[in-house]
Amino acid sequence: MQLLGTKTSGRPERGLQAASPQAVKVCAQFPSVIRAQGSAFTLIELMVVIGIMGIILTIAIPGVYRTLHPNPLQKGVDDLREACKAARELAVLGSRTTVLSIDLKNKSFIRVIPAS
Repeated sequence: MQLLGTKTSGRPERGLQAASPQAVKVCAQFPSVIRAQGSAFTLIELMVVIGIMGIILTIAIPGVYRTLHPNPLQKGVDDLREACKAARELAVLGSRTTVLSIDLKNKSFIRVIPAS
């Protein structure tokens, strides 16, 4: 009977069992199935990688949170700035005075062009 993992000396390697002829044939077709001894990651390597990932996430999460959840005060300032810019553009293009009315009840901005 042929043994999996036999060395040239004919002694089987530690931990390997006798194999059936079908198993030997499968292993011959797919050599990547048999892993070389020492090909796994050590616990220290895994802990270092998880630690590095934790540090990266600790740095990245606040930025992602700020992007997804903008500050309401900053959003209000940006909206007011955009409304002022649009009113100014309307005044320049129309060559006349434009009034920007802020409606607090409806939380909106109204650009009005007074009749001249």
